[in-house]
Amino acid sequence: MAAATTAIAVLPTYETIGLAAPIILVVLRLLQGIAAGGEFTGSVVFLVELAPERRRALIPGLVLACGILAAALASGIAALLTHLLSPEAFLDWGWRLLYAPAPLLGIAGVVLRRRLVAGSGDATERRLPIVVVVCEYWPSLLRVMCLASVNAVGNYTVDIYGATYLQVVVGLPEATALNITTASIVALSASILVFAWVADRVGRRPVMIFGALGLVVCSLPLYSLAASGDAFYALVAQITLAIFLGAVDGGLAVLMCELFPRKVRYTGVSVGYGLTFGVLGGTAPLVATSLIDVTGNDLSPAFYMMLAALVGLVTLFRTPETKDRPLE
Repeated sequence: MAAATTAIAVLPTYETIGLAAPIILVVLRLLQGIAAGGEFTGSVVFLVELAPERRRALIPGLVLACGILAAALASGIAALLTHLLSPEAFLDWGWRLLYAPAPLLGIAGVVLRRRLVAGSGDATERRLPIVVVVCEYWPSLLRVMCLASVNAVGNYTVDIYGATYLQVVVGLPEATALNITTASIVALSASILVFAWVADRVGRRPVMIFGALGLVVCSLPLYSLAASGDAFYALVAQITLAIFLGAVDGGLAVLMCELFPRKVRYTGVSVGYGLTFGVLGGTAPLVATSLIDVTGNDLSPAFYMMLAALVGLVTLFRTPETKDRPLE
């Protein structure tokens, strides 16, 4: 992750190396995604297995919250740079400053990893874990994929595509859109921790059902509010959507792990979550843009989010509560 991010910071421009520049950039972005995808699920499984039973949702929730908070930091710095630099300077060299901390963060990651103890695994299982998951635990795999779809579509539509939507579709200034997106990401991070704490007390399903139901019922009116053109209304809409997403995310990390036994937990969570994010999360901005182009309806991304939330809601009603279930 650190190597790919650092390489982006010093990547030559199109004027310097031609078509190789965008090709290399895409390759580096793919490497970032592969690294982040494998590391996220591994860290979640690692923490769930080591967490005290009464903190099993909160501790892995920190992984989601801190990762999202890092996105808020990046969005905030980007907004700051748009104020400090001219548009030409930002596009020319200013954006590279966002990637500058990568080497130091990579060194910190290596130092921390040297102190880790052994994580999930089962030396007695002779079959490939993916074979065991597909053949014996496919219902849990499908549940993880359906629940992760809410997270993937929701987070990428609101927090990744959100700034573009507010600029291109709603017509807000770039700095205003970035500020609103930054505020919504901070709200999402905080709400994840709050709802993870609640999930440790009342269960995973109640908080996730609240979030998914809120997205089904409120996505359309909240998108209507954001599309009004008023920056304050857009801020309220984005933050409210972030709170509902935080409720889903607050119980998601631990629930995914509790649906699989130890011998296939890492594989089950990684395949279900990673595949869903790759297919639905990575394409969510493209789908949202295409829906607007095809339908001519500026509110069409709301229907995509409602569909994903409805899938998650139905899945939650068919998923047993795992709060008091001991980890196998």
